[in-house]
Amino acid sequence: MPHALASLRGIVPPLVTPLLEPDTLDVDGLERLLSRVLAAPVAGVFILGTTGEGPNLSQRLRRELIERTVKLVAGRVPVLVGITDTSMADSAALADFAADRGADAVVVAPPYYHKPTPAELRRWLATLAPRV
Repeated sequence: MPHALASLRGIVPPLVTPLLEPDTLDVDGLERLLSRVLAAPVAGVFILGTTGEGPNLSQRLRRELIERTVKLVAGRVPVLVGITDTSMADSAALADFAADRGADAVVVAPPYYHKPTPAELRRWLATLAPRV
């Protein structure tokens, strides 16, 4: 049976991460943001990408954002979570956390600190994919 997200079509906006301080989520701001986005005809929401500064946030804050977003969205649309990190172990752990909390999919970009060769990139993806 094909995965439900295989047929995902439409607008999936990458969301900003509303903050009160560098490591403090603006919970009310997140609620307002999701309320506005979900009032539009979106096909899903995408958190912790580059627009949401995912790689720059602490692991604790990323987890809080995932948990709160999944609860606030409440199954109305799929939630996609960016797991990009310089650490493969942290990317895999965040993917597990997102899945455990009910996120529908993860999104990953290649490591951004080092410039991998095509062969290194294939090996990196072949190593990460089975872990997530």
